[in-house]
Amino acid sequence: MTQKTIEPQFSMQFDEQCNCVKKSNELAPPYEIDSVYDKDFGKLYRVWKSYRLLGTFYSSLDGKWIAQPLYATVNGRFSTSNQVILLIIAIDSNPQLQQTA
Repeated sequence: MTQKTIEPQFSMQFDEQCNCVKKSNELAPPYEIDSVYDKDFGKLYRVWKSYRLLGTFYSSLDGKWIAQPLYATVNGRFSTSNQVILLIIAIDSNPQLQQTA
């Protein structure tokens, strides 16, 4: 199985192209974010589309955000949780960014 790797530069380009960045608590339906406690990561946030998990993310000890989308591998750390949320949604919405079987 091969996977696409998303570099941090992609998220910067994505943010620049996006005219409206919504706060995580203002996401348009059908997206939803919740959190659970994880023994390794602490507070682990989950991004859902209806009943389907799109990915998770967490804040590292240095204050940067780490994205873990289900359909791609992401290298790098991000400055805001909004960048991570948009990246996870973009990967889910764009098959070209997803891993191939």
